[in-house]
Amino acid sequence: MTNQPTSVLVGVCTAQRPKMLRACLESLARQVVPEHVALRFVVVDNEPEPNNRAAVEAMAADFPFPLAYEHEPRRGIPQARNRVLEHALSAGVEWIAFIDDDEIAERDWLSQLVRATEKFDCDVVQGQVYQFISEYGPSKENSKRRGPEGTVRQSAATDNVLFNIRLVRESGLNLRFDEKLALSGGSDMVFSRKAHELGAKIIYSPAPVVYERLTADRLTARAIARRAFSRHINVYRRNRPAGGNGAASVYAIYKISRAVVSVFASVLNMLEALLVLPFARKHSRRRLKNGITKFVKLPATIAAVCGFRYDRYGKISGE
Repeated sequence: MTNQPTSVLVGVCTAQRPKMLRACLESLARQVVPEHVALRFVVVDNEPEPNNRAAVEAMAADFPFPLAYEHEPRRGIPQARNRVLEHALSAGVEWIAFIDDDEIAERDWLSQLVRATEKFDCDVVQGQVYQFISEYGPSKENSKRRGPEGTVRQSAATDNVLFNIRLVRESGLNLRFDEKLALSGGSDMVFSRKAHELGAKIIYSPAPVVYERLTADRLTARAIARRAFSRHINVYRRNRPAGGNGAASVYAIYKISRAVVSVFASVLNMLEALLVLPFARKHSRRRLKNGITKFVKLPATIAAVCGFRYDRYGKISGE
């Protein structure tokens, strides 16, 4: 196949973060894209009432690209993402991009995503995300992903992604985000993993860059532990063998044993965090985060083995 995107819809799902949404849309308004690409946007408001309609429609009046508003009152991230997919099918676009409402994009973000699809002749491009603390402003110090351009992946998150409409068309792979994972997270990874299993080519490129804003309430030890707990459960459920109980039991024993090792590693990380705190606060913060993430792996794995699912998105952080 030869990929040269000519029409792209960018979806932004939002709930209870009007300031972040505005900053996100302001960055998207500055996008510079190749002349052959027709670009349009949609905001899906995932609040019970259409509280963001007025703000989005006011921005749409002066937005340099078509900007639509959709209201999805059913609570859940996959529900909102699926509304983006339906909007894309109705609009007749060839490609769909996603960015989170707590992120801001570089001016060439979309053009770099498009360039990667053309360069690697792929179905999905996963871009880079740099996290930054609100008070310090965007920087490229803390990246979420590693790897050279063109690395083939088995899954992709929707925090910075572009994929071909054939993944969702009825005549294609006919995929949707799993709405049973409404508040637990991970529906994007399940979606893209299925696409990979059905033959879609997913590549990573560090060139399409967005910045994720971390507010103070996301930097506490409790918040870090909650995110890690949920992520470990989702990873376990996603990779658990299907079929016979024997394979599932072996997998459970293996994951629990690995989690026990992680507890010891977490203690070393947290001791290092305390030792370097007076001299290197940022390094100490990273070691502490790693330590907490590893420490909760054991209880999270046991919870996953017992069939527990944690709805980490029941409470929305940000502003």
